[in-house]
Amino acid sequence: MLTNLKSGELLFSSGLSVVNLLGLIMLVKNSTLIKTIYFNFISLFIAITIIGSLFKIMHWPGSTTLLIVGLSGIAIIYTLRFLKKSIKELLDIMKWGWVITTTITSLSVSMHWLPKQSTYIPNLIMLGVTLYFGSMCLKNKELLEN
Repeated sequence: MLTNLKSGELLFSSGLSVVNLLGLIMLVKNSTLIKTIYFNFISLFIAITIIGSLFKIMHWPGSTTLLIVGLSGIAIIYTLRFLKKSIKELLDIMKWGWVITTTITSLSVSMHWLPKQSTYIPNLIMLGVTLYFGSMCLKNKELLEN
């Protein structure tokens, strides 16, 4: 699969993957989500999604159901948490947008409804989230101080 990509596409995809990973680590480390009950539910749905992905790789029955339940559960729980927050800042809206687009594109690509290139959308949103969060932290001189 990687051999089908041109070197520029491979470099672009790899760079976005690194940004996603670093951005996610940075956001989780500085987030209050871990301290809430929502994190337990999201962790459960992440586990269901991983099991569904393994089922999909092995072409076992039930993979579609597990993926739909897992990914939809993550999106629903995160949306409930987002709606419950009394003060919603731009960063909160951007993170919610990333979760929703990641859920939709992950499900759509795994079901072959959309091409693989559609995964660039949430990756670019995470790039924006990471840059915005990093600039806020540098401005306040508190990047990863926790």
